[in-house]
Amino acid sequence: MKARLLMIMISLMAILPASAQRLDWKPSDFAPLTRVPWDDERLSMPDVLKVLFQEPDVTVRYPMLAEYLREIPVANLESAFRLSVVYEGTQHPRALTSFFLRVWAERDPEGAWRKARELLDVTISHNLLDLARWDWGKVTAANPAAFQKSSFWIMPEDVAAIGPAIEASELRKDEKIRILKEYAAAYVDRTGSLPPSRLPDGPSGDDVSIDGSGLVKILRSSGDWNLNHFASLLPEGPERRVSMVRCLSVKPEFASKLVDLALDMARKEENGGTVDAEQQTITLSFLSLWAQLDRASMEAWAKRENPKFSETGMAARGILLEHVTGESRKAWLAEADRGGYLPALYGCWAEVSPVEALKAGAMQASPDPLSEVLWHAAYPTGGAFNRSHWGLGALRDFDIGKWQTAHSGQGLVHFPDGWGILEMERWLQIDVGEAARYAYSFITSPALMEQYPRSMLIKVFSGKSFDSDDDGALDRTFCGMRFWAMWKPDEMRKWISGLEDPEMRQALTWMVENPWGWDSLEDKAKK
Repeated sequence: MKARLLMIMISLMAILPASAQRLDWKPSDFAPLTRVPWDDERLSMPDVLKVLFQEPDVTVRYPMLAEYLREIPVANLESAFRLSVVYEGTQHPRALTSFFLRVWAERDPEGAWRKARELLDVTISHNLLDLARWDWGKVTAANPAAFQKSSFWIMPEDVAAIGPAIEASELRKDEKIRILKEYAAAYVDRTGSLPPSRLPDGPSGDDVSIDGSGLVKILRSSGDWNLNHFASLLPEGPERRVSMVRCLSVKPEFASKLVDLALDMARKEENGGTVDAEQQTITLSFLSLWAQLDRASMEAWAKRENPKFSETGMAARGILLEHVTGESRKAWLAEADRGGYLPALYGCWAEVSPVEALKAGAMQASPDPLSEVLWHAAYPTGGAFNRSHWGLGALRDFDIGKWQTAHSGQGLVHFPDGWGILEMERWLQIDVGEAARYAYSFITSPALMEQYPRSMLIKVFSGKSFDSDDDGALDRTFCGMRFWAMWKPDEMRKWISGLEDPEMRQALTWMVENPWGWDSLEDKAKK
């Protein structure tokens, strides 16, 4: 046991970065679960966690993760949390923190409370995108030294799951009361207010299921995957999607018939009022697995399915665009253009091959396909942060102006709507330093000089102007720069030293030395 724990810690030391959460996982690295990964005794804890976090469907990923956390020794929960933060792929792991504390408290309430108390030290009073003006309230960190040392950050309410989790635990009543008093006192001490009386709504609340027992049962079942009665066995929700994938993995020869059956069921449900039944039944990960197992049958099916009326058909074609012949690709794109769904097809393409989709989209006369590529590269279907990393890397490395000039002889005149804004809202949650550097490069590019003059940027960065809340690229750039200055000032100073513009260096140096802001303009004047 000691040797195995030592190997786990060595693996963690090799994997865990100092601060950045960027992963090099490609779209093809993500695959739906077709089995229970911890049933394979050859896999170490890091191996199992990697398989779980490469499940694209978060409504499957988290319940299965909860079941695995109930299987491992309690002593391994801390290591599992640290590695899960990396694999989650965000420097602001709100959902993961809430989720993990709930499962941890089931098994080890005292240990979960110790972890929650530690997590309170890396909390900050303001959300990252609430930093667009210097005078929108002074930002405070519960423990500035711990905050700046940490590889991730959260807000106090992200730890609120510990309260309900302790109440639901099997501790004696007097022990529950003791911990809850300690929790309330620690929360007040670090924030100046009482903890929330209930979990917040949204991704950090209790909407992430911690019951994966039904999914485990499906994945462990040999199953009678006879299509004659598969429809009667097909459940709803995540169980349906797992059943579809499990059936495909066991009987890949059923693929096209299985999809037709599932589409028929979904369309009947939609007629009955169920929203997005098609998307909820046949996922992008299912189609990607089909392409891997039997691309020929999938291509034959995609050719006959009308993507104008079928989201599944369009998604299938988007996945296959990289693999079909040049003639077929040209025909499919032309058909999509005539049918009015070309941007949507480009969006599906970007989910699996953002680099190629960017290059092709940038050459379209209309900006709409490129806008869809931007969105789907940064926000792949399913919402998992770690699935955004490859697409954001593609955006970072893609110089639209140079590409268009090289292939059309014309330089870029206008960026597509949302460029420099939409991807930043995602990027700032994943790697704030990288996002800030990207945003600075974007906002100071020649194409935006008239919209964001250098003189204005210098005033904003140096605190001499407050006109940064434009809800656009300047807003996102300013928020990213300011948060980076709070969280990792040494990293930012090193980057500033490499800038060629001395006045810009001076302005950004002022920012890194004064990032916390003021409660009002009058407060700033007193400083």
